Amino acid sequence: MSSISLDTLNAADRATFMAAIGEVMELAPWVADEAYAKRPFASMAALYQTMVDAVRNAGDERLRALINGHPDLAGRAAREGKLTADSTRRAGGRRIGSLDRTRVRCLPSA
Repeated sequence: MSSISLDTLNAADRATFMAAIGEVMELAPWVADEAYAKRPFASMAALYQTMVDAVRNAGDERLRALINGHPDLAGRAAREGKLTADSTRRAGGRRIGSLDRTRVRCLPSA
């Protein structure tokens, strides 16, 4: 994976931005697309936080699709602390399983 500077991301058109970070949240390019609208970012940490916020504020349909694409992040393995170190690191230590369990249980079926 090649690196890209924050200045480049801040100045990028949508296609370039999405090509660079559209798959950071695997199987959920809508997260990067929402972040694009909130540029410029003061830091990479601010970009990351914007993407985390997009997931946390996602509607039920998007959240269900994200969970269905990554069942172990919200499933038994996550609850029992059995995810690999890489999965935990890539999720930023904020697994989907850390979402309000009531909200996850109440999401409509796909």
